[in-house]
Amino acid sequence: MKDMLSEKDIRRLGEEVGRIIEDNVNPQFEALRSRLDTVESRLTGVEATMVTKDYLDEKLGNVNGKIAILTDVLHRNGTISDDQRKSVLA
Repeated sequence: MKDMLSEKDIRRLGEEVGRIIEDNVNPQFEALRSRLDTVESRLTGVEATMVTKDYLDEKLGNVNGKIAILTDVLHRNGTISDDQRKSVLA
């Protein structure tokens, strides 16, 4: 039983492992936390300024409606043919 570690030795090993973790592992987690904070901040900015599908659908619908009106006017005035009007609207 001479090869067994004493309670004091086990406690010292635990303290040393704790120091190793504190000196080597914890700084890595802090660096990762800092980078994640930066990414989160940037993502929040992107979300605040990004265009939604609903917004695009609404705007494109408005543009398409204006194009339809314009092509109808141009067709009625004889500026473009019926085939040209249909082509633009397609």
